[in-house]
Amino acid sequence: MKALERVASDGGIEPVVRAQARAYAGLAHFMQKDGATARAIWKSLDVRDAQVKATLAAVYSRAGITDPAPLALADAALKDGDRPAALVRQKLIGVYARAGLTAKALALVEQTDLKAPMATEVLGPAKTINFYDPALLGELAALYRHASRVALERAAADARLKGTAEYYLGAAFLESGDAERALQATRAFLAVPGAPPAYRNRARVREATARSLLARRADDGSVWAEVAPDTVADPELLADIVAACVRYRLQCAAIEPRAVRAAEAGERRKMAALNFALGTYHLRKGDVPRAVAYLESARDKTNKNRIEANDPLLLVTLAEAYYQSTQFSESLEIYFEMSRQFPVVRGLQETLQGVYAMTHKSAGDVKIF
Repeated sequence: MKALERVASDGGIEPVVRAQARAYAGLAHFMQKDGATARAIWKSLDVRDAQVKATLAAVYSRAGITDPAPLALADAALKDGDRPAALVRQKLIGVYARAGLTAKALALVEQTDLKAPMATEVLGPAKTINFYDPALLGELAALYRHASRVALERAAADARLKGTAEYYLGAAFLESGDAERALQATRAFLAVPGAPPAYRNRARVREATARSLLARRADDGSVWAEVAPDTVADPELLADIVAACVRYRLQCAAIEPRAVRAAEAGERRKMAALNFALGTYHLRKGDVPRAVAYLESARDKTNKNRIEANDPLLLVTLAEAYYQSTQFSESLEIYFEMSRQFPVVRGLQETLQGVYAMTHKSAGDVKIF
């Protein structure tokens, strides 16, 4: 909040940027339960500029405020001028997504340059600083998650697709934090006869995860024992359990040693999912060297950074592990390759380039959030 207030009060900064800083400072006050101060700040802003309108729409949407209406501000911002700036459209993606206007949000994504920086500051002939809004990645993730749920719910109404749709709906609900609906969808899938064993096992892990979250149990040893008895050493099943432990912060002290033994005993190519899960597990525990070792084992050696041969989430997790171990070049290689397919990843790539440049006292461009 102090940083936002410094920007908002700095007369040397462009008025539009200062207004946006004040809008976000108001959101910080609102999140700290100081609604009166927040509303006073927001009411004082000049909303004639499209970027300020878009910022206020985003702020109101995130705060859950309906008066003033975020959608009305968003629509007004899009109508300002012949073609709204990329930054205006970036800010409004989340507004429409949170309002349930999925089609409009997706259309806005198609029209938006996702690589555009939030702001650029020129410090000299050989040095510029580009700033990116990290919230954009979260907005896109939430939008795509909601869009997938809408499509899957529609598919579940078709008897021919119901089993498959319920399987993926269970995953979508769990990812969005709705454990109760995840449990319902997963049990509906498990009731369908003839499902492949690998999918049934993954669904059973999902069911146990949802049960644990609903019961708010910290120690889920008994739940995992039901899913994977001591005699079971299926690497895919163990990988799903370890991944669930990491993702939803559940305990799996009894499962992790079994997973390690299975990974060490198996063929590396067939242990990719298990090595990925164990790498993520150790990264969350802070054991970065061990995490890197497992994650590198999970990656395809021939096409090591290509998403055609690797789970994109594996690559992002490995990039994060490289970053934490100051292996910046290796991390940059991953983001550069991924940005070919996902332009929004360019923001992460350029941010890391900035960290790398500053760490090595480079005189070149710096890109940061």
